[in-house]
Amino acid sequence: MKNLIIRHKYFLIIFLLGFSLLSLSGCNNKTYPVGTPQNPYKIIWYQFGTPQKDLPMVQKKANEYLRKKIGAVLDIRMINPGDYNKKLNVIEISGEKFDLCFTAAWTNSYVRNAQRGAFYPLNKLMNKYGQGIKKTVNPYFLNGAKIDGELYAVPTNKEVGLQIRYVFNKKMLDKSGFSLNDFKPLAGVNTLKSIIPYFAYIKKHYPAIIPYGIDKTSSFITNKYTFIMGDSFIPGAVKFGKENYKVINQLDTKTYKEYYSVLHKMYQKGYIQSGAPQLQNMTSLMMTGKTAVEPGQYQPCAENVWANEYDYKVVTLPKFKPVTTNVMVEGAMTAISINAPRPDIDMKFLNLLNTDKYLRNLLQYGIEGMHYKKIGQNRIKFLPAHKSYIMYSFTLGNLFLTYLLPNDTSNKWQQFEKFNASSTPSQILGFHFDPTPVSSEYAAITNVVQQYQAGLFTGQMNYETYLPKFINALKNAGLKDFLAEEQKQLDAWVKKHKTSKAESLRHASKVVNRHNK
Repeated sequence: MKNLIIRHKYFLIIFLLGFSLLSLSGCNNKTYPVGTPQNPYKIIWYQFGTPQKDLPMVQKKANEYLRKKIGAVLDIRMINPGDYNKKLNVIEISGEKFDLCFTAAWTNSYVRNAQRGAFYPLNKLMNKYGQGIKKTVNPYFLNGAKIDGELYAVPTNKEVGLQIRYVFNKKMLDKSGFSLNDFKPLAGVNTLKSIIPYFAYIKKHYPAIIPYGIDKTSSFITNKYTFIMGDSFIPGAVKFGKENYKVINQLDTKTYKEYYSVLHKMYQKGYIQSGAPQLQNMTSLMMTGKTAVEPGQYQPCAENVWANEYDYKVVTLPKFKPVTTNVMVEGAMTAISINAPRPDIDMKFLNLLNTDKYLRNLLQYGIEGMHYKKIGQNRIKFLPAHKSYIMYSFTLGNLFLTYLLPNDTSNKWQQFEKFNASSTPSQILGFHFDPTPVSSEYAAITNVVQQYQAGLFTGQMNYETYLPKFINALKNAGLKDFLAEEQKQLDAWVKKHKTSKAESLRHASKVVNRHNK
């Protein structure tokens, strides 16, 4: 009897042990929904910029944070600036499933992709998951970037004023005996002309240095014209002026001809390097100190940003007063692909990116103690490893969350507000041209532009010889019908929006940028 009781106890122990093991096994095999810390959703993000050596470790650090916050991890895929537009176009047309991509008026065209259905409409998503974006991003961006009332990408909260400045290597300028006072600011083409004596000095005394650094992507940005498609290369612009809505071909104007002429003379004298029409990215030369001057798009305290990128001090000379155009409102944005499997999680991430100071600075500057160190509550200093992780600030969301750099003034963001308030808005801000009715002409014109753009805008081509050929080729490609369609759509927009949308957008220029303190 005693042995029977022992056997029963032994059997009971074995049964309970087996049941426990089965229970534990069941727990281990439990499935978790996608978008949880245990089963995070992978966000595939195509980014504009040179691949960085330390991106994997920064991404790993970000993923530890994101996994807990929103049940997601990042897969950031960097594409070189010179290849970005072409590669993204192939990816989008192929129907590849990805989540996010950088888009703008000037690369991976925001308007074109939105109109052809490549980007996910965001109004409902933002209302549900993007309230932080609506509270922090300047309404000027959010309203101005809407196409027929719908937003298709989240704009970077930054400067809204467009201003081109000439960026000088300060050490080189100081050694030359020249100063910014020797040049003419805010004078358009005449500003560039005024710098020519300095280019001559550099050419003579520093033959290994490129006096004026431009590349194949260089264009002529002016505050005289506002471009229909946001692209200074594509024909179609109106002259700045409150009641001016007449569409012209800016490429064949007196202003442009003067610019072509100045550049060609500079090219002939060796002030522009002979390989400029083939050069992909002039920034790489600036970073090695091989150029004396280059044009750059300005924002308050940009001198510090450039100095940290190039590792030497710079000073700048403004080409014209700031203006606000679609290029600026749509100058830096992040879109969700129409093929994204989980746009809800993507929007949660974008909301966090634009409101969370830790995440924003981690993706911008890297890992504290490795790539930078804190030298104040909101100020940092780069460490040597920073050179292995340099990201474009405008591609990563709300700029107002980023740390101040050593030489940044404490009122940097107030300077942004003042700069934005001083910017003159375009009279066609918010107008988006749909090239569908003239798609064949648009394709043909784009092909023609690609043949002449780099040569004319780097000075390699003599405009007196090649501009007539360029214009004739544009005419043969359907320029007349293309300009007529631009005019037709603009007239319709003016009639419908002149007293409503256009005016409200102009009033929005008075709204100061808001940012998290």
